[in-house]
Amino acid sequence: MAMVTARQSSFELLRIVSAAGIVWFHASVTGSEIGYTGLTVFLLLTALFELGVNFERRTPWTRHATRLLVPFVFWSAIYTAANVVKGKPVLNLEGGPVLGVLAGPSIHLWYLPFMAAVLAVLGLLKVRVSQRTIGALAFMAVVPIIGAFHYLRPEVAQAPPPVPQWFHATVPVLLGAVVGANRNGTALLRGLTVGTLALAFAVSGDVQVLEFLAGVLLVELAARVSWSDARVNRVAGMMMGVYLVHPLALTMFRIVEPYSQAAFVAGAFIASTAGVMMAARLAPKVSGMLLGTPKAEPRRVKERPELSVSPS
Repeated sequence: MAMVTARQSSFELLRIVSAAGIVWFHASVTGSEIGYTGLTVFLLLTALFELGVNFERRTPWTRHATRLLVPFVFWSAIYTAANVVKGKPVLNLEGGPVLGVLAGPSIHLWYLPFMAAVLAVLGLLKVRVSQRTIGALAFMAVVPIIGAFHYLRPEVAQAPPPVPQWFHATVPVLLGAVVGANRNGTALLRGLTVGTLALAFAVSGDVQVLEFLAGVLLVELAARVSWSDARVNRVAGMMMGVYLVHPLALTMFRIVEPYSQAAFVAGAFIASTAGVMMAARLAPKVSGMLLGTPKAEPRRVKERPELSVSPS
């Protein structure tokens, strides 16, 4: 695997495409199941960077918690109000109040507390275990899960949310750990992981296993394409915000669906991106706290050449 840098635009473009895929999935239109691959890529990239290029960085868990749980609380309030207006139940209490709160009033919000917990665990491991050992442990954990995934998934699907989401998300997190923690080592474990995914899909025909395989291959491909584009990176920095707001945009654009499903999905994605970018420009601090947008980079002022005064 090629050397991976945090702002490699191939990865940033992958984030943008993945966010569009998630909007597509939640639109519940023709072929939208494919879009769930976007979530796989998001999860994979988080673990890859945390255990790869950011392995030496010791970010306090409280910082991750603030970055993820503050938006969770805020957007839970927003979607609670939306549910009240629509006359829908505020929470799914099928599994009790704890699971109901963790799932959130809109099911996509489960991602935030889940990732806060994942980053907390990875932070503890980074302090106590070597990078290569974490990669080996992730490999030993993910292989049997991949092998049994097709058979366990129908059973887990009967559990109340967000348990099925947690089960599904655990696989790409472990895959990202294998890829990230072994980025400077041999390709053996990464190759065996890809082979295990391919074999599991060949045996089971499970589309979600294929999504895992596609996610790993896309990430491996992105690692081999090194380029940088500030515009792509800027748009990619808006994608967490897009993830948070896109159900509202889908509701607004639902009227377009009977005429064009493509326009429905594209309109919701573009409107979400534009809205988040506008928020980041008008209120960068609030947007950073509630939408996860990055801090604006200071503008570079071109230095004017000094005028030299020569004696006449």
